[in-house]
Amino acid sequence: MKEITQFKISFNQGFGSLPTFTQYSDNDLLSIEQAENAFNYVKNDLGIEWRYSYAGCEKRVHAVSLLLKGKNVKHYKIWNFDPSMISLFNKHQKPTVNSNAGLSPTVSWRYHVAILVFVEENGQAIPMVIDPSLNDLLLTQQQWLELQKTPTSYYIHLDPQWYNYATTDKFKYFCQGVPYPFPPCMDGILTGDFFLNNDVSLTGMWVEEALAVNQLAMEIITEIINNEPVFSEKRNAFTKLVEDFDDLTNALKGNPTDGIRSYVNLLQSYQNQFITIRDSWKTKLDALR
Repeated sequence: MKEITQFKISFNQGFGSLPTFTQYSDNDLLSIEQAENAFNYVKNDLGIEWRYSYAGCEKRVHAVSLLLKGKNVKHYKIWNFDPSMISLFNKHQKPTVNSNAGLSPTVSWRYHVAILVFVEENGQAIPMVIDPSLNDLLLTQQQWLELQKTPTSYYIHLDPQWYNYATTDKFKYFCQGVPYPFPPCMDGILTGDFFLNNDVSLTGMWVEEALAVNQLAMEIITEIINNEPVFSEKRNAFTKLVEDFDDLTNALKGNPTDGIRSYVNLLQSYQNQFITIRDSWKTKLDALR
């Protein structure tokens, strides 16, 4: 059986940047007590909703990274990828975890990202992960990977400023000067290009929007979905909405899908809260950027 593989990115296509990992020094290592304090700060003190994890982990974790930076906690990010994102010849194996949102029993992604810290233990640097979406305790790197049930996934350590990445659906191959897109079966392979949280992701408040969506998704689950009979049309419509991060984001921004339009009056209060929560997070995070 293949094992989970750590990999490095050594080249890119040039429409993003080659991501970096800055080697830590002995002074950057945390004690186990410092790491646990950082975990408790992230889990309990930031006001982030961790139970909703259908998508948007890179946005939520980027907010956490900025807040840890404000506390002078040396940290990185760890990314775990479906093997099919590394090579055309790898099989799909999505990271899959138990859902804490109370809807579908599990959630699967093409990738997952969390905060990584290095802890000094008996003269060694031990990688540990802060990820309250997966567990209520600080995890070793191995525990974090095992919780995602992907025995052949690929993971990478990166500096915390890297916000997101590009795949082949954004890349065109030039043959004799003519650009050709990759065929659909080859979409989604990493190109080696990563991006900072700037330009459209910054001006569009993508990080702040995701934090608002996380919070309001759980409110909708508690206040609407859980109060409806199991097979009611309303419950099904809102469940489908909440389980699709993009559709929920658009609905909260005033652009609901057809399946939820008949309940648009119920969305109004959540749409108003969305703006308030988003703008509050922007004020907090802008002070740390």
